[in-house]
This record gives sequence, C-alpha cells and structure tokens, in this order.
Amino acid sequence: MKCSPVLRISAQLVEVAYRLYGEEPEVDSVRTMSTSTHSGHVLTRHRGNQEHERSKWEGDGA
Repeated sequence: MKCSPVLRISAQLVEVAYRLYGEEPEVDSVRTMSTSTHSGHVLTRHRGNQEHERSKWEGDGA
C-alpha cells in the first residue's frame, strides 16, 4: 500500500501595515493536506532548488 505525500502548514506570512511577518499559524489553523505523488516530487525538487540558491547567495557573502 503506497501513501500519498502529506504537507503540514507550519508557518504563515502575515501582513501588518504593509510589512510581512513570518509566524506560526494559530492553533486552529494548522493544516495537514494530502497531495499527489507528482506534486510531492515537484515540491521536493523545488525545496532542493531553493536550498541550492540560498547556499549560493550565502557563499557570496551577501
């Protein structure tokens, strides 16, 4: 039996006075969502790309 990938929303962006703040969601708004296997692969690949880009920026002393 194969399980679908699951996403858990553990952070959210909130805009206050035109500024964005990252914070944990309220207790009643924490969500878990099932996704397709394809979506899971796409999101995993995207996360890897983000980490690679972030390491390039940090390596340049930015």
